[in-house]
Amino acid sequence: MHQQIKELGLRKSDGFGTFTFDNVSLREGENTITANSSGKGPKAADTVVWTLIK
Repeated sequence: MHQQIKELGLRKSDGFGTFTFDNVSLREGENTITANSSGKGPKAADTVVWTLIK
């Protein structure tokens, strides 16, 4: 199993709940992306798997 963890830093919402990360490369095959909340209030996390097919 190959695991590569890359921290992309903190981002702020555009006001509509959308967060943008520029210059992120996906590798061929499955790519698991997890976003975690921080700050005040309840904690939340969301995970998605994107598959890059070349």
